[in-house]
Amino acid sequence: MRTFKDDRRILITNDMISYGEPIGDLGVLNTSHEHFKTNPEHYKLVLFTGGEDVDPKIYGDTSPKGICQYNSNRDIEEAYIFRIARVNNIKMVGICRGAQFLTVMTGGKLMHHITLHAGGRYHEIVCASDTKKVIRVNSLHHQMCLPSKGNYVVGWTPERLSTTYIGRNDEETKYPGPEVEAIIFPSIKSFAVQYHPEMMAPGSDGWMYFHDAVKDLLEMSMDEFVKKYRGVKDALPEPVKQITYKPHGKSAADAE
Repeated sequence: MRTFKDDRRILITNDMISYGEPIGDLGVLNTSHEHFKTNPEHYKLVLFTGGEDVDPKIYGDTSPKGICQYNSNRDIEEAYIFRIARVNNIKMVGICRGAQFLTVMTGGKLMHHITLHAGGRYHEIVCASDTKKVIRVNSLHHQMCLPSKGNYVVGWTPERLSTTYIGRNDEETKYPGPEVEAIIFPSIKSFAVQYHPEMMAPGSDGWMYFHDAVKDLLEMSMDEFVKKYRGVKDALPEPVKQITYKPHGKSAADAE
């Protein structure tokens, strides 16, 4: 049986234990929401997993055409998990929907629909930690994170892939691209990726980027982590710099 220097656990939300495979060497994985709620001191990390869209009402939008398909019960449950993590200073990471959830909970918004990112296709992303480093990742999402001011886009597509962007109220909008693939949320000591590392081959670039980032998140101070993964401040393409929103109201992170 594997032992760890730090025996605190990692919560994998929604019984989706497979999402924890890339970080299984970093702590004991657990899927019990109830155990987390009653014993948060036993945890060092929460991983928010993939799945349905986040209810657009949470970030001040509507979806009159039904483009956003969400589960309100899940949103409520994960918001509660989020708040417990915040109160107990527990770090968080997100994969796919998990990245979108953390974006919304920190005052950001979501593009309701983009094309050529779903269906399990692969594409490249540029890593801000080293802009000469381009890794190939899978893609199974139809929405895109638009993080609020104070959060950092640290991974993005080298070029715009989507041919259409559907935003607020399910209306088509213009977007300069490139498209967001990894984010740091300093105020909540969190990190997220849009792709699915758990579906990639162990040891592949996408698997290792996520694994190493989570390891560093757990071991480094937030300032050290941001410095390493944000890289050169001006590395981010100008269009991406322009997409961050002013928070859509008091975020859940600020509400604590």
